[in-house]
Amino acid sequence: MINRKVGLTLTLLGFLLAVIGVFLKNDSSEFTLIEFIQYCGIIFLFLGALITYVSSKSFNLFFTDEDWEEDNESYSIFIPFKKHKKKSPGSIVYKQSDNRYTVVGVDIENIDDNNREGVLISCNNKFVGKITIK
Repeated sequence: MINRKVGLTLTLLGFLLAVIGVFLKNDSSEFTLIEFIQYCGIIFLFLGALITYVSSKSFNLFFTDEDWEEDNESYSIFIPFKKHKKKSPGSIVYKQSDNRYTVVGVDIENIDDNNREGVLISCNNKFVGKITIK
């Protein structure tokens, strides 16, 4: 979420700098502060759009029966933050059947403590599927 805010801020700042540069433009042939402001505005627009795109892209992890870890009477899969890189993510788990994916109800927990940080999915039965983290 913070990356999206940074991206949006850079985009808006870039737009404002480019507009200010256009209105303050003079016809001198040398490189001026106004032209520098215009170029900074264009760079901020590009960086803001790029950061917004990258941070809004979802992370998909495909898993099989072998990926589940047994935990007492249930099974779980842990996806560390380093892998999905999403702060306070929303997650959806899908089960594969007949080459199609359908949403399934499983326990999804966002873990954020000193020892580990990531998403933990748990259920009573193993299955083949995928998780989408946004």
